[in-house]
Amino acid sequence: MLKSLAHPWFALALALASPRVARGQQQPLVPPVRQLGSRLAVTHDTIANVWNIRQLSDGRVMVNDDQAHRVLIFDSTLSHPVVVVDATPTGNRAYGSTYAGLIPYLADSTIFVDPVALALLMIDPAGRMTRVLSPPLPADAGSLVASEGGAAFDARGRLVYRPVGAVFHAGATGYNFNLYAPHPVVVAPSVAAGASGASASNAPAYSSHDSVPVVAGNLSTRAIDTLGFLAVPIDWDSRVVMGSDGLKTRTDSVYPIVSLDDWAVVSDGSVAFVRARDYHIDWVNADGTHSSTPPIAHEWHRLSDSEKTALLDSIRQRKDSALRAQEAAAAKQDSISKAHGIAVGPRPRVLLVYPSLDNVPDYLPPFVGDVWQGKMAVRADADDHLWIREGYSTPAPGGPPPIYDIVNRQGRLEDRVELPPQMSLAGFGPGVVYLTVREGAGTAIAKYRIR
Repeated sequence: MLKSLAHPWFALALALASPRVARGQQQPLVPPVRQLGSRLAVTHDTIANVWNIRQLSDGRVMVNDDQAHRVLIFDSTLSHPVVVVDATPTGNRAYGSTYAGLIPYLADSTIFVDPVALALLMIDPAGRMTRVLSPPLPADAGSLVASEGGAAFDARGRLVYRPVGAVFHAGATGYNFNLYAPHPVVVAPSVAAGASGASASNAPAYSSHDSVPVVAGNLSTRAIDTLGFLAVPIDWDSRVVMGSDGLKTRTDSVYPIVSLDDWAVVSDGSVAFVRARDYHIDWVNADGTHSSTPPIAHEWHRLSDSEKTALLDSIRQRKDSALRAQEAAAAKQDSISKAHGIAVGPRPRVLLVYPSLDNVPDYLPPFVGDVWQGKMAVRADADDHLWIREGYSTPAPGGPPPIYDIVNRQGRLEDRVELPPQMSLAGFGPGVVYLTVREGAGTAIAKYRIR
């Protein structure tokens, strides 16, 4: 599976940062960071984990507790929960054997995604399962389950999502695309022959980019339309060559900074593609037309040589330490196997290749999601705004609270909001935002005014 090596180090780079420098000649005008408005409600009932939140039109809140395998509906004060889907294996409201997803549908109806049964179950406002639908492609059922948004319906009633691990091709029946598939790469013998931890001046500073599609599927006709593509890095993680001594060497390139596009469906049914390279938005509008908005105002942070050095040193220390631990564990396992008379063959040597200082990008990207884990940096609220998380992948325990850019439908930065410490964005209602926080072995939900 692809892995991102950059996310933990954005916090380091930002912590080391001196005052920010604009990418151009002048510093852009950006709103000051502010706090959210007043807290309106908080849950007091036990919730194991919050996977999705959806506010209904009367203020009630539907919560997907994936760890307890149940869906609850709270009243507008986040009290008096009613279980509408549970772990009971019989009946017509069984949760299923694994995690599931919630997707807002027409009016107050909600789609419950069961990726094991490859089914979409419609929940009415009263919490009753009324219909069973099929995903546009059965193999894509798992792509519809995301903890931080993702799949949504556009203005034409099509289900918009990003296929993960599915195949994609130009034909009408399916895909021939796999984000997790290894890409063939030829490794020069001179690079592969070095020792673990060696540095190579010709190593790429950030991974080469490919694209993954965002598609719209018609639930009635099963027709699939490609709406656009997201730029994502290719992580060539399995390059193996055979040396002259007959031993294999696996070369892993370490990319200190990666850049990923992200997307969301806003409440009018338009689809936004947020570009990380120059921080602008490409739109597939509700009427099917395409448009682009100007670059969003942003305080681009330029990395000094000392920050680049600190970034590389920290990554090298972490990766080399992890590699030594893996090698020690493998040697221990081989020793146990030999003691039991099990033949053990030579393991591939691992070479970590780091970029030179000159090959580290000069600027941090404006935002970073995690395309592989479904941790989206871009979220759509209930008022046609995009919330774009600045810099970090996910809030780190004990780290600084995340800051969100709030961007309107015209692509203009209207506001910047800092969440309360240790809290994560979970969902929206008109004028309100829902946050979660871990409390002991469970999770609490808090409802705040946006202003």
